[in-house]
Amino acid sequence: WSGSYLLSWLMATGLARLAEEVGPDAVIFPNLYGQPLFDLRFRNSLWSKLNATDQIHRNVWTDFEEHEYCEPSALQTPNLPNVFLALVTASRGTDLANKVNAAIRDEWEKEIAGKVLTFCTPLFTLDDSAVASDAAARFSDQVKRHLDVAWQLTTFPDTPQALLELADKHLPKQ
Repeated sequence: WSGSYLLSWLMATGLARLAEEVGPDAVIFPNLYGQPLFDLRFRNSLWSKLNATDQIHRNVWTDFEEHEYCEPSALQTPNLPNVFLALVTASRGTDLANKVNAAIRDEWEKEIAGKVLTFCTPLFTLDDSAVASDAAARFSDQVKRHLDVAWQLTTFPDTPQALLELADKHLPKQ
């Protein structure tokens, strides 16, 4: 569960970064609608800033909390795969991939592993400070080498007609 949740959390982080740049509807797979971890990543940066126009004038996250997918058990479920597919303009593909990669790595190295290191540092403080310093350095090295993030860009036809021609050429005939 822990490994799956960690991957789901990191994917939510990367998808949120992509969505900040080009919108969540650019993501083809997985469907981001109703994904609790994705919505949680946007809670402070986006949803809390939007207001619904009803009698109570609540923010959008309040409405989300009333749905069953935002119950604590849903937020504890690793619900995102370790891959995603997004349609973005070719000219921005590399830049967007680098931003997603950086967001995932920052979350992993600074937020998650950083908190683990802070928690574990007292365990490193043995009588010999050189041993403690070496343990922290080895920890940081392992954290930096742990993730293997890969991405691929594939060009997509610019026009519907070009898309139809490509489909006709490569998809099996019925």
